[in-house]
Amino acid sequence: MRNFYIVYVIDCIASPFFGEDEAYRQHYADITKVDSSVNLYRRLDNMAGMVNASICETKKQAEKIRDLWNDQFKRQGTYMI
Repeated sequence: MRNFYIVYVIDCIASPFFGEDEAYRQHYADITKVDSSVNLYRRLDNMAGMVNASICETKKQAEKIRDLWNDQFKRQGTYMI
């Protein structure tokens, strides 16, 4: 079986008191490892708040994309962690 890496973005509301107000929206990107036999729909459907995902062939490529996205969220002031 071959391994792949999925880079995904989670969109979280910083405080439940503000509802869906875009001003309080927070994000972070992370990586999950999957093999070629996994049911991608099931794996991704279980990630609450996921708004974006990209599949990569190497961990190094996935880490580069994750770091790029997280750096962008930090610059925008919407980085969650």
